Amino acid sequence: MKSIWRFLSLILALIIELYRWIVSQLRRFVVYNRRTRVIHILADRTRIEKNKSTVLVVITHIASSDEIRSAKKGSDKVEKLNKTIEGVVSSLAHCEWEIIINTMRGRHITAYLPEYQHSLIKVQEQEECDPMFVGFKAQDELIERIDKFDWFLFIEDDIVIHDSCLLDKLECFNKHSSDDRAVLLPNRYEIWQGMKTYIDYSYSEKEQSVYLQCNGLSKIEIGDVKFGEFHNPHSGFYCLSRKQLQIWRDSGRFWQNQVVLAGPLESAATGCLFECFSLYKPATENLHFLEVQHWDTKYSQHISSKEYKVLYQPT
Repeated sequence: MKSIWRFLSLILALIIELYRWIVSQLRRFVVYNRRTRVIHILADRTRIEKNKSTVLVVITHIASSDEIRSAKKGSDKVEKLNKTIEGVVSSLAHCEWEIIINTMRGRHITAYLPEYQHSLIKVQEQEECDPMFVGFKAQDELIERIDKFDWFLFIEDDIVIHDSCLLDKLECFNKHSSDDRAVLLPNRYEIWQGMKTYIDYSYSEKEQSVYLQCNGLSKIEIGDVKFGEFHNPHSGFYCLSRKQLQIWRDSGRFWQNQVVLAGPLESAATGCLFECFSLYKPATENLHFLEVQHWDTKYSQHISSKEYKVLYQPT
């Protein structure tokens, strides 16, 4: 009787082991097939590249004579341009991009950039231009290549992007705003002494003015995210779709080289857009939805002085 139980136990053990072997082989088969499909997809570069967005990036950059003559004196300017380029490359790594440095002959410090960055950029030296107005020349660079790219990005040389979802957010806003003339700009912030400050939103007791006026009648809501037209739309950055750039091109661009917002720098980066577009930023409830870093601390330090009160400063 014992021999029969031993025999049955042996048969049962063999069945269990056989079952385990079959299950393991099935698992290997499934994993292998999945892995093979992934490998084939990754190997088919054309399949991936078809989904890539193409972006033309124009960085407006001007340096002083002292900064150009001395690498030491120009170190801050070099660091800012370096960080701007790095931000573009890292945030748009999943895209196909081209970077143009919009500058003037003898007024840039690109020679001091790290060697590897030289292959990432193309330097476009503008002729016969007031250095303060060189930002307007960026429009010409963008429009000249209007048929070659999906997105057209203007950015100043001290603005850093830290957002790989940048284009996804812009595309979502453009789609749901249902207005081709509505353009979304990011909020600017600085980091100083461990504090993140949105530099465009503060109150000056001395000047009795608030830099946070938003047009409540024109607010846009997309899901839980809100957007508004602020008193200060400047961010040193704009990114237009091809359709938006076509609207701007066809308008005649009569505000080209016109000082319509603060000074020529702000007018080239932001004010000129008012000719064709309504400018929005993420509202105070969600300032962080779309933001860029101003690679400096001067505004944070100024705002932190006794005569200023920061209205929106995350803790």
